[in-house]
Amino acid sequence: MAIGIVTAFYDIGRSDWGSRPGAPGWLSRSVEDYFFCFERLCRLDNELVVFTEEKFHDRILALRAQHRKQSKTRVFCRNIFADHRAELDAISAVMRRPDFLDGVKMPYCPEYWEPRYVLINYLKSSFACEVIENGIVASDLLAWLDFGYCRSRSMLPWGMTWDYPFSDKIHLFNILPLDTGNIVTIIKNNTVYFQGCHIVATRQKWPELKRLMRQSFNTLISQNLIDDDQTMLLMSYRAAPELFETHYVDTAGKGGWFIIMRQYNTVRK
Repeated sequence: MAIGIVTAFYDIGRSDWGSRPGAPGWLSRSVEDYFFCFERLCRLDNELVVFTEEKFHDRILALRAQHRKQSKTRVFCRNIFADHRAELDAISAVMRRPDFLDGVKMPYCPEYWEPRYVLINYLKSSFACEVIENGIVASDLLAWLDFGYCRSRSMLPWGMTWDYPFSDKIHLFNILPLDTGNIVTIIKNNTVYFQGCHIVATRQKWPELKRLMRQSFNTLISQNLIDDDQTMLLMSYRAAPELFETHYVDTAGKGGWFIIMRQYNTVRK
């Protein structure tokens, strides 16, 4: 059975991010940019679940309907910033600390100043678990893909169905060799080990990842630190490596960061 896909989209003002001091222009991305990429994802024959704001509900369904996939689509409107106010406030409190940015190499990156960005990325496993708990998809395998994942059509799987026999593990994709580097140094240098744009796990293992991510989040907050999901994924892996299967990605190769549906697909050319 084809892999179920879960994603989310919330407009947190990314179109203005490139105007921050020192920020590169590529950091800006408009709502239209996101939907341009998402339209490609809508071509897939896989079951697709989207968490979003009310104002995007009909547009998302209409895009899937263009490709006659509306029967395999569920859209849920959630006010995650209200539902997770405690976590959002905790992130904000850390970001307001005068010492939080001390030694940070790239302070223009949103994980250092935009609490909503951190919250959305932290909640990826929570979104997946809600899908599982409510029996929304039939597949035993569920993947998180970022809403704007498909930067080009070449990132889509051949045949427009994504299927692959991933093992009963949490599958993470690393771009650096896994070591025991200090978490504070990793945060300050914005070092990325795991890609957060794609995560795959069985329905049995997603709750384990949610538990580990919550543990990682609480650990960071207790130390007056915070980062996006990439660092929390690293912390989760270190806490229970036996639950994970890692896959090295050469980001200099064809496809760069966005290789999963071509390199891990039962249909290969």
